[in-house]
Amino acid sequence: MMVLLDASCKKKDDSVLLPLNTWTINGKTYTANYFHRTDTVMIASDTVNKMNLNITFSVDPVAYQDFVIIGDGTLLSYLLEKRDNMVLEMIDSQSHYTSGTHEEVCHVATIDNRVSFNLSEIWMHNLNATNDSTRFSCNIAEP
Repeated sequence: MMVLLDASCKKKDDSVLLPLNTWTINGKTYTANYFHRTDTVMIASDTVNKMNLNITFSVDPVAYQDFVIIGDGTLLSYLLEKRDNMVLEMIDSQSHYTSGTHEEVCHVATIDNRVSFNLSEIWMHNLNATNDSTRFSCNIAEP
């Protein structure tokens, strides 16, 4: 039996839901064919294109929960505020994109200890090139 969930972040009116377990950045779409998760860290890997999507949660996601998307390097300060936060990073050999600090809310669903969410569009910033920012979207459901 398959259950479809609305575990999503703020959507634009003209957004289109990506295929399951894909993410798009800089106009290129990646498909996860490997997953690994500890309590607060999830890694979705496209081993064909050698690209990882790392998601770090401030707390272990349970049931239905809202997380605030924050930028890399700000997680520790937000942990001290006792808020539920998440950081997204996309890393390959040439770039290290991370979510910005716009504090958008993402609705995360966890059923049978499997995390799922989708983002219709957020800004990611390349830590290796300060003038490189791009739009990012994803549709992730842990298998």
